[in-house]
This record gives sequence, structure tokens and C-alpha cells, in this order.
Amino acid sequence: GVPMLSEVVKRLVNGSFSIGKMNCDEQENERRVIVRREIRVAKEAIVTCELNG
Repeated sequence: GVPMLSEVVKRLVNGSFSIGKMNCDEQENERRVIVRREIRVAKEAIVTCELNG
């Protein structure tokens, strides 16, 4: 069950992944890292779906 890309993006936009208590700068950096990782995972999932399709 891979989440739809739109669902992933929605989650990211809503910031509904848990980040420990950090100051704003750290949190922003952490958020960017997570966003990049999630986007990469989503892209790989899409490619996999296309290959398996």
C-alpha cells in the first residue's frame, strides 16, 4: 500500500510527520530533508508501479 503522491504531498504540506522539539531553523532543515526523502520515495514508487503495470 504505497500512498498516492497527492496524499504524500498533502501530508507534507500539513506537516503531519512528527519532528521532535527543535528551534525553527533546525525544524525547517529537517522538514526539507524529509520532504526530499518522501519525494524520492514517491518517485521510486511511481516508477515501480509503471514497471509493474
